[in-house]
Order: sequence, then C-alpha cells, then structure tokens
Amino acid sequence: MVGMVKIFLASRTFLDQEHLEGELATETLRYNASTHSTTHQAPLLRLELERNYLSPLQPRPYSYTVTYSRTASKDLMVSFEGSRYSVPQRFAAKKVKVKATPAEVLIFSGEGVLVASHKRRPKGAGATVMGPYHYQGLPGADLAFSHLELLQALGLSPFTVERRPLSV
Repeated sequence: MVGMVKIFLASRTFLDQEHLEGELATETLRYNASTHSTTHQAPLLRLELERNYLSPLQPRPYSYTVTYSRTASKDLMVSFEGSRYSVPQRFAAKKVKVKATPAEVLIFSGEGVLVASHKRRPKGAGATVMGPYHYQGLPGADLAFSHLELLQALGLSPFTVERRPLSV
C-alpha cells in the first residue's frame, strides 16, 4: 500500500488538497479491487476472509516510557534528571525503578509495585520534590514539614543554594 501511494504521488500533479484526496480515494478503490501478486486475491476479499481473526487495538496507547534503575538514598531520595524525588521510608537505601512520563515521575519497588509518584520537574532543575506522607512516623518529621510549609508560604526554600561563578 505504501509503495502504491508513493508511485501515485510521484506520477501526478494536483490542483488542491481536495483534488488529491479524491484522486487518492479512487486509486485506493482500484488498488483494493485488483489481484495482489503474492496472495493472488484482491485485498478487499482478503480482508473479508480475515476479519473474524482480527482484533481491535488496545484503547490505551502503548507505554513508551524508559525504566531507570536507581538506589534510594538514606534520606529517602531518588535522583533523576538532576532533581531529587522522595520515596517511602521502607525504601531507604534500596533499589527502585523510575519511569518518567511527560507529566510525572513514577517510582516502583524492585517487584514492580508503584510506591511514589511526583509531578515531573524540568531536566536539570535541581528541585527537591518531597511527599510529606513518605516521612510519617519519623521523629521530627511533622515539625520539619510545618517549617517547610511556612518557608514556602513566604516564597522561600530551605533547598536553595547560592550559585556563583567558580572564577575568583
């Protein structure tokens, strides 16, 4: 079919898009009614014979994410694309898998169970993304997160580090 379209396009000129679509529809009908050199059957006839054996595509598109292997740090963070993302405390110093979609970062246990999801930050942003629920039960966590919320309300961040040129 692709070869037919290439030959069709190379051998003709068209007045406009509508003219091209009409000519292509006519050529497609002619092609589908002609006998194929390999099957010795017309594609339309072959389709009818095979229709009962065909199944529809999956409603959900294929996942094209790449999986990265990481080890969570003792402070419950996983580094990915220059930012750090938190994991639940039971995954401290353990291997995890990271998958990134355009909108979020998904973190899975070694067994493939989803353990954390975060909004994805731009590559190289240097952001620290924390889920307070990952730190529940740790001594001082509640106080630390109340201070963090206060700093964020003021537009400040405890994770901001001064950046300056290395030249003296």
